[in-house]
Amino acid sequence: MTIGVYVPGASALHRASPGVKLIGLAAFAVCLSLTTNLALLAALAVGLLLVWGSADLGWQRLISSLTLLKWILVVMFVFQFLSGGLLAATELMLTICALVSAAALVSFTTRTDDMLETLQYAFSAFARFGLNPNTVAFALVFVIRLVPFVATVGREAIEARLARGGGRNPIPALVPMVIRLMRETDTLSEALVARGFARP
Repeated sequence: MTIGVYVPGASALHRASPGVKLIGLAAFAVCLSLTTNLALLAALAVGLLLVWGSADLGWQRLISSLTLLKWILVVMFVFQFLSGGLLAATELMLTICALVSAAALVSFTTRTDDMLETLQYAFSAFARFGLNPNTVAFALVFVIRLVPFVATVGREAIEARLARGGGRNPIPALVPMVIRLMRETDTLSEALVARGFARP
């Protein structure tokens, strides 16, 4: 299953169980959503950066994950600034960046299969109510993986263009990036069928 962007490592976060990391991600997201104080948001962001640094992932991966959202962040910042002021806009940007970074951190330190199995087990208790654990597990994993995965593909496409002397303009890199994403989608579809997601 190649949609995963797992980076092998020996850090404590790599060794932690997928369940603990997913619970931590959920708790972090709740804290971000409930916190409206800029100082507390900044403290949560600093804490996240410390955890990221301990995972030996390198800062380029974090930057790439956030760069993918730069235009969305700009639009949201302008809208929030016009409607709520500078403080509200800053809080929104910090919240979104921290949440995306946390999801990327879990994604980079957890194998896709391990994450799927953990979520399938967690939601299996709700199967009696008509909930499909496989479908829910995949949906959650896909959301967590999406941003860092697309960022990784985009970075690799740009780096390949630079290696060929094509310059830093990202626009020409969109074509190989889209082709790569389409190939990964086909591979993902095959993996889903093999896991039984297409079965009634």
